[in-house]
Amino acid sequence: MPVDYECTFYGNRERSTPLSYALASEISEILRDARVPCLLIEDLMFRVLGIDGCNKHLDLALEDSHLDYAIDILRGEGFDDKTYPNCSTLLDELDKAGEAHFQPAHWFHLCDRTPLPRRIPPDSMGSAHPDDDEKAHVDLRLYRMSEYFWALPELPPVRSLLTTGDYIWTHDHRLPAHYLGTDPSQNSGLFPPDIPPVLIPSPARVIESLIRLKARDSKRPCRGRFWHLRLAYFMTVGRSEIAPGRAPPIGGALYEPDAFDGWQ
Repeated sequence: MPVDYECTFYGNRERSTPLSYALASEISEILRDARVPCLLIEDLMFRVLGIDGCNKHLDLALEDSHLDYAIDILRGEGFDDKTYPNCSTLLDELDKAGEAHFQPAHWFHLCDRTPLPRRIPPDSMGSAHPDDDEKAHVDLRLYRMSEYFWALPELPPVRSLLTTGDYIWTHDHRLPAHYLGTDPSQNSGLFPPDIPPVLIPSPARVIESLIRLKARDSKRPCRGRFWHLRLAYFMTVGRSEIAPGRAPPIGGALYEPDAFDGWQ
């Protein structure tokens, strides 16, 4: 049964877009208008690639030289980056200290997402909230390209919608078909045509980057475990039929051998 949520937003009081494709598009457009290209990564990127899973935050990578300017732009748009004790990114960073992982260079608070009580039929023995429907703190997190995607060429100009072997746009029809979830944060596949697309790394470059990250951190105490698990999840779930009538996400032109020919 779908769960309804109530969102309490931070920053600009006029902002009311929950974690979704629409929110990723909105923030990408803010940065593109300021001539700052950005790259959608992590949870929402995997959903665009058809890999269903958790979707906790909005994650964007930027060229190192653009990071400080992007922070100023987002502050000017009313995004809130003060310190809050309930911030899940802050708590995650404390918990993962010393572990290899996607470590944001900066983050903004988007909203607190609270599941609303369900209407339980009189003859039901179920509870109003299943264990996995907990209150969540949602952040916009920014990353340096040099830390995680150093082998990729510079992000293309903000008004270029050309597709390359390294980057694709989220309206690319080689991506899995758009799947409308019960909640906007659970959508997957390519972006619908009514919102501007966002740039993501091509699937081949995602796989290659995870391999590079695992190799880079293999001598750390964690031995690059995070990257190994991330890649294993991508390859395992990506080859599985997610639901009847939905083909496994990994397949088609984006995964042909020549998609990997540019790897150096």
